[in-house]
Amino acid sequence: MARVEIKIPRQGIEDSTQEVTIERWFVQNGDAVMKGQIVCEVNTNKDLLEVESPASGAIEILVPALSQEIPANELT
Repeated sequence: MARVEIKIPRQGIEDSTQEVTIERWFVQNGDAVMKGQIVCEVNTNKDLLEVESPASGAIEILVPALSQEIPANELT
């Protein structure tokens, strides 16, 4: 099964947002995922946004951890 890399899209996040936080993972290491499946929820300090898997495959390692802040300039 193909490895799936999940990236948090910049779309839907205000330009003034400096960082986002992983609030909840809906998958675990080793889980199979389908394209479009919701894999995590991120907090932008204004909204909770759901992040979808861009492809079908398997989750290898969940990074970042829950409650870890991610700089907005690292979002795609």
